[in-house]
Amino acid sequence: MEERSGSLGKAYFNKYDPVLASNESLKKRAKNNGNTEEGDGYKYRGRGLVHLTWKNNYKKASDYFGIDFVDQPDKAAELDYAVPIMIWGMMKGIFTGGKLPRYIYKSHINYKAARAVINGSDSADNIAFFAKLFESILRKTSNLTEEF
Repeated sequence: MEERSGSLGKAYFNKYDPVLASNESLKKRAKNNGNTEEGDGYKYRGRGLVHLTWKNNYKKASDYFGIDFVDQPDKAAELDYAVPIMIWGMMKGIFTGGKLPRYIYKSHINYKAARAVINGSDSADNIAFFAKLFESILRKTSNLTEEF
């Protein structure tokens, strides 16, 4: 999977760095999320389908999947790992503490609120629109019954 963050430049990720961040608040946030060395902001930048970020999250994924994402963070961008990381993170609340089953279960679907599972509420309306469109396409093209 091609990394989309490459065009931003290395300096963009200083805000995730415990040494290079522009203020103490950002430095503290970086340290609280496991980024403890200069260069960790860039090293543990967002990768994969959900942009796995922070050394702590790479460590959690390493522990769960038995793959060393801490020493090999680029592996998190590989589709064979990016998809399972996304599903695991959304179901277990790894990214923000929010879990997908809280927003989508049985006949209850709240795509807008479900945005909180990955990254707060930014672009929630847009993402909800595309989720509904995608669901509609799946329903129209699927041979499965509603009970499934």
